[in-house]
Amino acid sequence: MPNLDNLIDDLQAFGFSPIEAKVYLALVSQNTPMTGYQVAKAANIPRPNVYPALKRLIQRGACLENPDQDVIRYVAVPFQTLGHRNRLGLGLALMHGRYR
Repeated sequence: MPNLDNLIDDLQAFGFSPIEAKVYLALVSQNTPMTGYQVAKAANIPRPNVYPALKRLIQRGACLENPDQDVIRYVAVPFQTLGHRNRLGLGLALMHGRYR
């Protein structure tokens, strides 16, 4: 079974920052919507660093916001789905000549 450092390295190779990787892994490991506070606690990262990482993960499609009454909760998009989306995006870019 891969250790946490190996998983973080793998996510960094995929383009995640170290903090984004830790936040994503915290979300995946809990497999339930979490508040920013809960993510910070699970990832052992200060809260002020977690919210920008969550925003970047949302922008890249790795995480979703789930408004729950007055609280916003976050949930990870499964890595298989995320990887599939990125492969499709790269394929479309290649088809339209963006990469040569």
